[in-house]
Amino acid sequence: MKILLLALAMFAVPSVAFASVSAPNSLTISPGQYTNDTTPTFSWSAPSGATWYDAAVDAGGYSGIGNVFTYTLPTQANGWHTFYVRAHDNHNAISNSSSMTFEIDTVGPTVSQVSTSKATANVSTKVTVSATGEALVTSCRLMVDHISVADLTHQGNTWDATWSTDYAFNTVSTDGYGAVQAAVSCTDGDGNSTLGASRTVAITGYGVPAEATAGDRIKTACGSNVKKSDDCHAVYYLGTDGKRHAFPTEAVYYTWYSNWSGVKTVSSAFMSTLSLGKNVTLHPGTVLVKFTSANEVYAISRGAVLHHYLTEALVKADYATNWQASLVTVSAVLRGNYSIGSVIDQSTDYDAATAKAAVTSIDSNF
Repeated sequence: MKILLLALAMFAVPSVAFASVSAPNSLTISPGQYTNDTTPTFSWSAPSGATWYDAAVDAGGYSGIGNVFTYTLPTQANGWHTFYVRAHDNHNAISNSSSMTFEIDTVGPTVSQVSTSKATANVSTKVTVSATGEALVTSCRLMVDHISVADLTHQGNTWDATWSTDYAFNTVSTDGYGAVQAAVSCTDGDGNSTLGASRTVAITGYGVPAEATAGDRIKTACGSNVKKSDDCHAVYYLGTDGKRHAFPTEAVYYTWYSNWSGVKTVSSAFMSTLSLGKNVTLHPGTVLVKFTSANEVYAISRGAVLHHYLTEALVKADYATNWQASLVTVSAVLRGNYSIGSVIDQSTDYDAATAKAAVTSIDSNF
């Protein structure tokens, strides 16, 4: 009996109560789940009995980080990641992991150039940009010559502001025309900012009268040794719409004016502020038209509308027997300046004098 009891004593397993430890709780990330910090810091509350911790990122293995309650990750790439942390105690117990999924985004929004390249001093100008990004764009600000001048508001991905140009420009020439550099800076919800590409905005009317007004014929000065094709030879009509309208040929010009007297020479800076409008077309009622690509003969009515004469007798009724003297051949390239209207198949369909009297100015023919 004693021998048996001794044997039992030799093989008995001691009764040990294995300790357990809870997972770290209240796991948080600074500054937030969506961050532009490539080395974010995590913190947590210590569970009872925990004496040290290990951590892992994504599919990487766990590494001991000591008895700490915060941990800053080494540099991480842009994108989504998951951080894991476990607690250990002095009895070699390991807790379940606590985890947090977070995104690192260091890329700012894509911001377009401002929509306008022209503005007038002391006149409000609307500027528009598109701004998109992986994160929601939260604010945009207009910068002019590196000075913040206006907040933009948005409708979807389009942001715009009304910019009042009544401030001292950094670069204004003595003749009242200058240019500024305008760009928009946008910030997204992750705190990333992008300054869009700068655009030169020409400013007119700064403290001096305009060089020309509506109704004037204008051109720029020619230097020495210029070619016939140089832009300085081009003559424009300054319309009431504020645009410059080219006379594409001398034939067109001479249906409106008898000579070149009165054409104003303006600066290139002023000319560049004027948007290009429609070409001036032949004055209605003054000439007949045919195109180099066809033989049809047309009369012209208001709005550059052409009317095909079906017979020569009808042409003679309006332009006499020597009607060919009134015929202007127009390049097929310029056909798009005109539209085709109704045909003339009887003498009462068109009267040259009436057509001419109906158009008193180039503006009234657009």
